Amino acid sequence: MTMPRLALVVCLCAFLAIVSVPSQPASGSMIPLDDLNSHVEFRTDSGLTAWTVDDISQLKQQWFYYRFSDTAPEVPLSSLGYLNHKATDGNFNDGDDSLTVVYGQPNPGFFSITLTYILIGGLDGSHKSDLQETITFNNRTGQAVHIHFFQYCDFDLGGTPGGDTVDIINPNLVKQSDAHIMVAETVTTPAPNHTELGVYDSTLQKLIDASPTTR
Repeated sequence: MTMPRLALVVCLCAFLAIVSVPSQPASGSMIPLDDLNSHVEFRTDSGLTAWTVDDISQLKQQWFYYRFSDTAPEVPLSSLGYLNHKATDGNFNDGDDSLTVVYGQPNPGFFSITLTYILIGGLDGSHKSDLQETITFNNRTGQAVHIHFFQYCDFDLGGTPGGDTVDIINPNLVKQSDAHIMVAETVTTPAPNHTELGVYDSTLQKLIDASPTTR
C-alpha cells in the first residue's frame, strides 16, 4: 500500500496582473475536491483539513503563514483577506478536482497570493493519490515586496496520529511513512530556506505565538 507524493510547486514570482476568478461564498467555507478514490476538503480560513484515499484519512491540516516584517509574528494566510475561489472538474468525472483560491486586498489591492490545487486520484483499492499545488505571488505595487512565507503540514498517515517517521531527504524533498504507507512532499522551486520536523504541535505553536519564527 503506497501513497505517492504530494507535489508542491512554489512559484516565487511577481506578476503585474491579478488572477481573476468569480466571487464565491464567504471566508470559512468548505470546498470539496473529488477524483476516483480520493477526496480533499479545503477551508478558506484554515486550508486543507482532509485528504482521504480509499476511505482512509491521511491528513490533519496543511496551511500557510506569512509576515511582511522581520520582527512581527506570523499570521495565517486567511488574514491577508479571502477574495474568491473557483473549483472545476478537469477530467469530467466524479466531482471537481481542481481549485484556485485567491487571498489579498480587494481592488485596488496591492498584493495577493493564489493557491491552485489539482487532485489526481487512483483506481479504487490502489491506495494511490497525488495532490499538486502551485503558489503564485502577485505583486502590483510597482516595487519589491519582502515576505516571509511558511508552510505547515500535519499528516496522520493511516488515519492515526502516532507511529510515523519523517526524513528530510534533501532541501526539496521530505518523506513521511507509517508502516506500509508513505507520502513524499516535493518543492520544485525554490528550495525552502529552513525545514523543521517536530511532534505535534511544537512547530505550529511557533507559527501562532507572538514572536517571529526565524529557525
